[in-house]
Amino acid sequence: MANYIDAEQLRELLLPLGFIEEQGTQEEALIFWRRLENRDLRSPFAFSHLRASLDHYVFRLEGWNQGRLKKAAKAELIVLETPEDLEPYKEIILEKDRNAGEQLPAFIGFFAQQLQALEEEKLSSPMYKAALKNLELMAQAANQVDLE
Repeated sequence: MANYIDAEQLRELLLPLGFIEEQGTQEEALIFWRRLENRDLRSPFAFSHLRASLDHYVFRLEGWNQGRLKKAAKAELIVLETPEDLEPYKEIILEKDRNAGEQLPAFIGFFAQQLQALEEEKLSSPMYKAALKNLELMAQAANQVDLE
């Protein structure tokens, strides 16, 4: 397994999970998208959309609950007029430099299990609730900043 995250590794990991590679992107800046069947507007971690990107330095996996955001915008709690307005509401699930290639398959495998639970389990099931909590913990870990 490569120590370096590259385009081929990402394709092998993400395309079987239903991600679609954005056409027109170059090897130096790959972008993959996935839309999930989401019916839960209660949690920002019940993702309806996922975006994976790889640039020269970093692999980033982000998610957001579009239905929840639309509902908030309709209630005039937030403003979503441009794509840039969405940025503060995205949850970063994973952010690693490109040298983390050995860790990526295990993470993506676990992440895929959580997504499967979100799509297939009843909202009230223990598996659904556990998956939601795991996604929240992933986002918290990705957003933790070391001050030392």
